[in-house]
Amino acid sequence: MIVSRRQFQQMAFAAAGAALLERGALALTPAKPGTFRFAVITDTHIIDDFYRGPEGSPEDTETIFKANANLLQTRATINAITPAVEQVFHAGDFFHNYPSADYDFYFKNKTRIDIAYEMVQGFKAPVHIGFGNHDYDEHQTPGVSREMSNRLFEAKLKTKPYYA
Repeated sequence: MIVSRRQFQQMAFAAAGAALLERGALALTPAKPGTFRFAVITDTHIIDDFYRGPEGSPEDTETIFKANANLLQTRATINAITPAVEQVFHAGDFFHNYPSADYDFYFKNKTRIDIAYEMVQGFKAPVHIGFGNHDYDEHQTPGVSREMSNRLFEAKLKTKPYYA
């Protein structure tokens, strides 16, 4: 069986998370004063009804079609950790590119940006979103400039594209 890098990562993280939850390792130690609990997630590649694919391989295409369910599962796992995670950091590729180069399209339609934003609202901890290469996808969607990406990021995700 040949496994892609993305499949291997998903299987490894799922197995590790399941093992830790089963053993209670994610809830073994109480939070100590002065400690900070956080989670880092990345490459969620959320899609919408406008996504058609395909990706570079059948495996990647299949993975993208499971992206939304994967984020919901990740959210449930992080929300179940005790003591609670205090902050969640998303390190990029929040949604999977852009369905249109028309800025107004994103305000007339429910897109992957809206869906991704709604999904992270279900985390118990605040989520801090960073941009990845698919969030700045000017190569796959001609006409989507960096400036347009920045404007959409701020308008739809309610935060600045760069912040500390």
